[in-house]
Amino acid sequence: MSKRAYSPELSPTLLRVAMTSESSFHASTSVRSLYGDIKRPSGCYFPFSAPNDVEITRLLRRDLAVTRAGDLVQIVDMTTMKPFTTAPLHYSDLIRRLLWRRAIYCKILSGDILNSFGERPAQSVRCNAIYLDSVLDWIKRPLKIAAESNPPGRVRLLDIYMIEEFYVGRHEPSAVICWQRNNPTINLRGIDILSKSFNWQEPAQQFGDAWEGSRHCWNTQSLSDKCLESVVDNCKVLFEDFYDHHTPEWIPIQKKQKRPVAKVISIMTDSFFPVYPPSRRELRLITLIRYKALPPEGDKFTVHAINTVFNIPACDPFDVPSSYYEHVRRFLWRHHLFMEVEKRTDDLSVAVGLRSRVQRYIAYMDAMIEGLFVKARSFEGSDWRSTLFDLYLIVDHHVQGHEYRQGHLWRLNNPDRILETVDVTTLDEKDPVWTGSSYQFDISNVPEGGWQDLADAAANYLGLTNPKIKWGGNPTSLSRRYRI
Repeated sequence: MSKRAYSPELSPTLLRVAMTSESSFHASTSVRSLYGDIKRPSGCYFPFSAPNDVEITRLLRRDLAVTRAGDLVQIVDMTTMKPFTTAPLHYSDLIRRLLWRRAIYCKILSGDILNSFGERPAQSVRCNAIYLDSVLDWIKRPLKIAAESNPPGRVRLLDIYMIEEFYVGRHEPSAVICWQRNNPTINLRGIDILSKSFNWQEPAQQFGDAWEGSRHCWNTQSLSDKCLESVVDNCKVLFEDFYDHHTPEWIPIQKKQKRPVAKVISIMTDSFFPVYPPSRRELRLITLIRYKALPPEGDKFTVHAINTVFNIPACDPFDVPSSYYEHVRRFLWRHHLFMEVEKRTDDLSVAVGLRSRVQRYIAYMDAMIEGLFVKARSFEGSDWRSTLFDLYLIVDHHVQGHEYRQGHLWRLNNPDRILETVDVTTLDEKDPVWTGSSYQFDISNVPEGGWQDLADAAANYLGLTNPKIKWGGNPTSLSRRYRI
């Protein structure tokens, strides 16, 4: 087996490909592109701690420019004169704006300009700059894949980043949450950034035309000192005054408590629920891996990822704080339950719409659990929490559904309740069947006659509660009409 399969930088999804194909490199890049909308949700990896000098130096050393190369757009690293990546032509203006913003951040960070900012706005500028550079690294390969596709493809992370740039102006999850709450009728995840209806004069009016950059043709080379001063003034307004609200940075802890808590607020996970079911290939890659959580030993427990085709480890085990044990057991039970129900739909009487809904949940939950395990790789010990997984648990408990429309309606009906401040350690679930405790959280303990009841429980959880509208047997013909 290739050593690449055990690289700590590869996600479990990519490991599936590495373990089922010798040409893992090309396969893994395809998965990155296919999963762009759920594996890298914008905001989940925003740097909340102050960037270190190494990160800032790396940002400043790289000078990126955009050129036209036939029917493609090419991003070139001007320090080495080597191509950074290529992109479809329809992204030309967005990439110009993206690189303009990066160049402006570099101007502000390279001199003494940032000293004129307050401490908190200055850190926010640094974090936004590093986040932009990270986004560029993340979309590098998906952009190339999109450029080589026929027809040219899209890169969801780039789309979401630029939508936030257009409407919000900055990318801290707390800022995006504040904007979304003040604009509940606009779904940032349901907008097409390439639509001709976008008027880029709107952000110029809101954040300042110097900051938006079109007046300078998105070229910092021609910026005079006076123009740079205007850009900095716009930047100060955006990062110091634009969000005049109190943003809590931690959940208060009583003295008697000794538990770690997430010290950041992130965008609620329902914002990232996939709009469409995964392809057959994506679904197969996800269902290749099953996870098993072993009982805690001290302050942590171990999770093993098993490749079910070869019955061998898919990667090194993960150590997770013991405080997550019950939550992870329930989560894995439900994830495996959805996989098994999806596999058995031909043999069960299932509600119309169940299969496509379950498939989306399978892909979505795969991203959530991966977020927890990526966090586990980054930390040793048991004094950490995963903000992304915590928010999944909060939404699951209070909203009882993860589709964006469900979360949106819940917020409208509960305007005074802030999900982001809920203490995740107080959550508990009582239903023994749905949570898996009746089967010791192991689907192999479900008798053959029990799957119909579990399929009905899944339909009820997903809001498909009309028992008269079902389909038994092979649903191929009906699925074309009803999207089972």
